[in-house]
Amino acid sequence: MRLSVISSPRRICRALPAALCLFVALNASPAWAWGPLGHLIVARIAEREVGSKAASRLRFYLEKEGGIESAARWAGDIAGERPDTARWSFIHIAPSAMELDLTQQCPANDCVTVKIREFEGIARLGVRDRTQITEAVKFMIHLMGDLHQPLHAGYASDEGGGKIPVLLNGRQMSLLDAWETTLVERLGTDDAAIADRLLQKMTSAQREQWSDGNLRDWTWESHLLAARVAYGALPSGSPKALNEDYIAQAAQVIETQLMKAGVRLARILDRTWP
Repeated sequence: MRLSVISSPRRICRALPAALCLFVALNASPAWAWGPLGHLIVARIAEREVGSKAASRLRFYLEKEGGIESAARWAGDIAGERPDTARWSFIHIAPSAMELDLTQQCPANDCVTVKIREFEGIARLGVRDRTQITEAVKFMIHLMGDLHQPLHAGYASDEGGGKIPVLLNGRQMSLLDAWETTLVERLGTDDAAIADRLLQKMTSAQREQWSDGNLRDWTWESHLLAARVAYGALPSGSPKALNEDYIAQAAQVIETQLMKAGVRLARILDRTWP
């Protein structure tokens, strides 16, 4: 039996024995790609990077919704009420794949790459009512974070790391949970301070380089990072004890992906409202 996306594995685990907690972590369907902290960091970076016209449109659509910070969390928060949206946060790509082929990897057009494009179109055309456009904008903000979490472009066989048990900080969890929450928290706990620090760290050259490409390119980039680092650098054994070398590699990827997601989200929004 699989658990509903209504409940967070971490929240459930607080009340369960360690062995049962690991079962929950490995069998819960993902509703967040980065966890709330990561999504907030991405949103705050984008808010600082976006152009004036897009910033104005964001205020128009989100002023009654709690702003971009609330929008960043929204799609994860409503996943329990709308379980059909959980599939939109990832795309499964086989280890043998040599390129992104959406006809094979997203045949129902319900993966993260296609849904971002769909919601971008809704926001750009602006022909639907305000509620529908606002929802599209909120999904764009959240899903752009999802797109840059490498394991959300991982393998179907292990549900993007959700079925791989690991040990981290003396605790058992899934590889997916480690990447989406525990490893992100090594950056700190204050999302605004982390975003400020990452913004100061970015160079103009990086911003320009990261803005190149499109959703397909960025999806494949995430998949390669999953293959090379999230999966490829894993130690042997089960559960796999994440050592300092693995943690250091993962931390670098996570920091860079959060920055890329923020910059690229800003560019998508600028393109939506030029």
